[in-house]
Parts: sequence; C-alpha cells; structure tokens
Amino acid sequence: MMRRTIVLTGWWLLASSAWSWTAEPPVKRPLTRPGEVNAPPARGERLPDRLRVGSPAPDFTLADPSGQTTVTLSSFVGKKPVVLMFGSYTCPPFRRQSADVEQLYQKYKGKAEFYLVYIREAHPDSVLYVVKDGQEVLEKIPQTSTLDERRQRARQCVDSLKLTMPALVDKDDNGVNAAYAGWPNRLVIVGLDGRIAYISGPGPAGFKPVEVEEWLKANVR
Repeated sequence: MMRRTIVLTGWWLLASSAWSWTAEPPVKRPLTRPGEVNAPPARGERLPDRLRVGSPAPDFTLADPSGQTTVTLSSFVGKKPVVLMFGSYTCPPFRRQSADVEQLYQKYKGKAEFYLVYIREAHPDSVLYVVKDGQEVLEKIPQTSTLDERRQRARQCVDSLKLTMPALVDKDDNGVNAAYAGWPNRLVIVGLDGRIAYISGPGPAGFKPVEVEEWLKANVR
C-alpha cells in the first residue's frame, strides 16, 4: 500500500511539473521597475461619460501607428463584435492589465475584432522603460500634442508591452476619446448591430478584462 502511494504521488508531481512547463500565462508588467517614476495623473483629462449599453456606438475612422492602414468601426456591423481597449503607456493599471486583454485577443481573435485605441497620456512626464532600436531605455514621456507624437508613443507602447493585437491612434482632436470617455483607460464592446453591448466603468477601477471575457463566453461562438 505504501509503495502504491509513493508511485501515485510521484506521478502527480511529474504531471504537475509538466503542466507548469507548458502553460504560459501572459507576463504581467510590474507597476514600476527600478529607475521608473510614475508622474501624477492628469485628472483634468477625464471627460463626461455619456455612453450607455444599447446606444449606437460612435463611429470613427482611425489609422494604425504607421499611418498606413485605416479602420472604420462601422465596417464590422453585421460581421463581428469589436472589443476596444482605450489607454496609454503612462497609465500603470493599463500597462499591467493589457496582458489580460492580449490573452483574450489570442483566444477570440477569429471570432471578434480587437483594437487598442491609443489616447492622451494618463500620467504625462512619467519616466518609464521603452523599447528603442530593440533595447529598453529609460525615457521621459510628455503629453502628446501632435498626431505624429502620439503615433510614436503608440508604437513604443505596443513594442514595450509585447502586444500583438492591432492598435489605432486617436487623432490630435481627441474626438474618439471624447466620444467614448476613454481616459485614462476603458474597455468597450460593440455588438454585431453596431450598438454598445458592454462598457466598463471609468478607469482605472472600472477596467476589468474579466467582464469582457464573460461577455465573449456568453455571446461569441
């Protein structure tokens, strides 16, 4: 009896070890790293929230960080739901939780569209590690004032957080951010009918990828 118990225990440990080697949960970036400084939030950037579930999703056409490819939200009506993740690299909760949304993208990308919508910086003048020329360097990140600057920050964000989901960049009039009250970070799902199917509470407290996952499980096949 003792021998059988030892064998079973050894098998369980081996199986557990194998699972730990093969399972690869997304890497969550710590809120700060040595040398980094999170500046105070630009609270004056928060905008009135007028969106409601069931209301028509404000349409937009935005380009990717390269400026070469544009996406129109309404083009997906009747085809796929769209998950929008609003945020900026200087938002600490966004940096940490974007890995959870990336994981959802990997799981559902054939059944739903996912887009990071890069908006105004949440904590301008923060000093953070960014990827430049394949290397990580500390850099002070001011508020963006031009579209070119925002495109550059969006590229750095995607590279630094190792995101593979596609990104779009809000224009310098900040119109999409205003329409969705996306600052500092927010999650929105636009249904097949072009209406708001889910909208998170205002960030950072309302930014809950688990709620997006629950909606996708219930509504996407």
